[in-house]
Amino acid sequence: MATIKAAKDALLDRISTLADTAATNASDTILLSDALKTLDKSVDEETKVEPAPDYHYRANRPEYGIWSSHHSHGGGMTIVDEMAVPIRSRAYWHHSYQDSADGCWNGIYSGGQKEQYASNHCWYRCNDHAPSGAECYICGTTAVGELGHYRLVTGYRALESVRQNNDGIQIKVENLNVGNAELDSKECYLRYKDTTVELRLRWLSYDHTALSSYNTSNNSQSAKGAVSFNKTRQEIAFCNRKGSTQTFTIKLYYNIASIDRDTDLSGILTAAEAGSTPAKSLDFTLNDGYNSGTAETFGNNKIVLVDDGAIMITTHEPSSFLHIAKLTRDTGDTQLTYGTHASRQIGSTTYGYDSDSAHGHMLVQSRDKKNIFLFVPFIHYQRGIISFIVSKTRSEYQQGYNWESLLHGAQVGPYGDSDFVISRNHNWDYPGEQSVICYIQKPDGTWIETDTGNQLDNSGWYTTNYPCLVPLNI
Repeated sequence: MATIKAAKDALLDRISTLADTAATNASDTILLSDALKTLDKSVDEETKVEPAPDYHYRANRPEYGIWSSHHSHGGGMTIVDEMAVPIRSRAYWHHSYQDSADGCWNGIYSGGQKEQYASNHCWYRCNDHAPSGAECYICGTTAVGELGHYRLVTGYRALESVRQNNDGIQIKVENLNVGNAELDSKECYLRYKDTTVELRLRWLSYDHTALSSYNTSNNSQSAKGAVSFNKTRQEIAFCNRKGSTQTFTIKLYYNIASIDRDTDLSGILTAAEAGSTPAKSLDFTLNDGYNSGTAETFGNNKIVLVDDGAIMITTHEPSSFLHIAKLTRDTGDTQLTYGTHASRQIGSTTYGYDSDSAHGHMLVQSRDKKNIFLFVPFIHYQRGIISFIVSKTRSEYQQGYNWESLLHGAQVGPYGDSDFVISRNHNWDYPGEQSVICYIQKPDGTWIETDTGNQLDNSGWYTTNYPCLVPLNI
């Protein structure tokens, strides 16, 4: 990037050349002197010379939204930037022919969706905490995953919309199938379901045709989200249980330089099967968390291929623990060793996807795709949160943010390039109770937190209000 100093040095060189030329006359000398005076008054020499933008841009990057509402009377979205400062807000208050409990968002600015669905906890309403059952409340922990909030969608101007009817529920289910991948196209994601990987677009309706797909034939047992693409290593890994056993298989493909929206997964992975370094299948025994009677423990594990080649695997053992273990590869990739293990206790009753298809173990990636936030509810289907964070760059895992709430949801989204934001969706009864955690990674890899929730002049604030996070994942 060019700087003022670089430009100044180039001009000085040119002036020096001209001054030494015999053809330089008195008039030229005056002009050269004026040029030198101008240079001496220039701005900071280290200031970068930025090219003119070819489109309108915003100085502040929107990071996430907080949506709240009270009964069916009012609501709104607040958009927060990378400095944790609110930059946009939009609010509604009911307009009706009579001021009664029937009042809802049927004013001129609200639109038909809000008028019809304002009082529904699975659409807009936030005046009750997450239930103990599987109802898909918008403030529940599992309402947000790698594809964002399953129902609510927003942009930098705080305008909200919803994914309609069954499409929203299908996105909620799809959040369990999303893996982690360093893709070159931000609008795409990798889905791994059963034994098939698909390259898909984030914001289209769930039932859209995948851009490309490939059946790994990695055993025959179904898996959800068990795929990891590490661009630094140019490797992609998949994980499936081997028969009805405690043995699992990691299938590794090599020399995958990049994946973008134009990539033909079938073409590159078929070629990699028999390439110069053929794909390899390595077995290991899942020593912790496995339960043959609970599909969540063998069908919904997540893996992360880190930069030193190790593979982290997380397992949700319902009503007991969230486990994480490190699988180490030997030279030549002839075997995997089940190594370092850690676990975090969860509530006495939790559920996986085998109890309800829309709930269970999920992940969220940082925007640079180098930090992976792996989490489960603390209790029931969607209350509290327990997590680990895997750093691909540092090739390590650490405890993530944990909130042992027995009643309320906690939702996570990306923040900045490498960090995360967590909303604690308890009752924001007054500004001092508003809670939004900025979860920041320090240079040594550790994580710190600060709560900026009371900085929000929340649009839908009113007594008895349990808001939700609406991430802007890309």
